[in-house]
Amino acid sequence: MNKLTFSILLGITTALALIFFVMPDFQSIPLESAKKVKLEEILGKFDEIRLKKEAIVSSYAAISDDDIKRLDSMLPEGPEIGELLVNLDLLVKKHRLQLTGIQFQKIERETTGRPRNAAEVALLAKKIVRYSKLPITLNMIGSYENFRKFIVELESIIRITDVRNITLGGGVTGSHTFTLQADTYYMSR
Repeated sequence: MNKLTFSILLGITTALALIFFVMPDFQSIPLESAKKVKLEEILGKFDEIRLKKEAIVSSYAAISDDDIKRLDSMLPEGPEIGELLVNLDLLVKKHRLQLTGIQFQKIERETTGRPRNAAEVALLAKKIVRYSKLPITLNMIGSYENFRKFIVELESIIRITDVRNITLGGGVTGSHTFTLQADTYYMSR
């Protein structure tokens, strides 16, 4: 073979190699660039999430033990009926009322958060905070002014209490009967 034929064959082989092997790689460069941009966006979002998580963890670590105890008092882990009775009795006596009856109704279980679909049910099943409502009824006798002060202070106690109904009845001069229906809450497992 002479040099000219060899050069032409080498040129044709090189051209074919470029067309079949190198050109497809050049055509995929824009696709790879787009993938790279998407991956960089995802990495940026992961960095944002990581920074937010670190901020939340440091905020949580900054909560004092006293504040955690206060939160536990607001929504205790069980009904703690004994402690509730003592606190209510002290509050009644402080405002010179006479406690004539107290009733605890059936405990109702509640859940916060309502998953919208099966995927959320699976994802949130372990994260849903469960709480129970403890309905109570207090029957008292005393003056209207003392009962009013009792209600004001009941609003300010740390344990979450929702007053549902108050019934006022007549009685001896200066003394009335009061029925207070309220709900208090606690964490349930």
